[in-house]
Amino acid sequence: RTSLSYPVWDYTRLYLSYTYDDAEISDVSDFAAEVIKDQEGKIVTSALSSTLRRDTKDHQFLTTRGSDNSLTVDHAGGILGGDAGFIKAVFNSSWYFPLFWDCVGFLHGKAGYVTENDGEIPIYERFYLGGINSIRSFSSGDVSPRDPETNDRIGGDKMVLFNAEFLFPLIEKQGVRGVLFFDAGNSYLEDDSITLDSLKLAIGGGIRWYSPMGPLRLEWGYNPKREKGEDQSKWQFSMGVFF
Repeated sequence: RTSLSYPVWDYTRLYLSYTYDDAEISDVSDFAAEVIKDQEGKIVTSALSSTLRRDTKDHQFLTTRGSDNSLTVDHAGGILGGDAGFIKAVFNSSWYFPLFWDCVGFLHGKAGYVTENDGEIPIYERFYLGGINSIRSFSSGDVSPRDPETNDRIGGDKMVLFNAEFLFPLIEKQGVRGVLFFDAGNSYLEDDSITLDSLKLAIGGGIRWYSPMGPLRLEWGYNPKREKGEDQSKWQFSMGVFF
């Protein structure tokens, strides 16, 4: 992968990258969904990606105000060659604002869409939600359309995600914060309608520590509208950046 970036305006940069990926899908079960079996073998992806990002946060991790907004568009196939051919767009928007008693509010929204472009969409380029940076009552990748016959997760053509957080200081000088959150989102097939009733939910809380080793997170999400086969709640732990 080759990439470069260029400043456009204050707080705003344009990122460009080219990716060549020679992947192989193997050991596919005879009982897997047809869309998965159809992709068994090698898939070459040749893609250009562009991201326009404006970041005005006052701190990378202990943020109290500012926003981070970006639009990413990936183009694979066509004159770039390869087996994969798709156009994928993802919009991200995060906003921090100070509240009372050194508390901080956080709102995050994300939307994505992918469509074929003179080729196929690799199964791993489709949309899957769940996990600590998504819907925290589900494991990573668990929120996805499923094959009606095999129940395999096959990924979505579009997705929406919303997160709201209330951050409050515990040991502020040591970078320890508590968090209460609400998550909502889902991943959909092309013909599916995006409705409020179809959104997967999580409510919960946790602790974050900007430690000498980097940011640490321990959070618990509860599923208030659990359906058959879903967990009632989930513990999540991670090291690294937030959202």
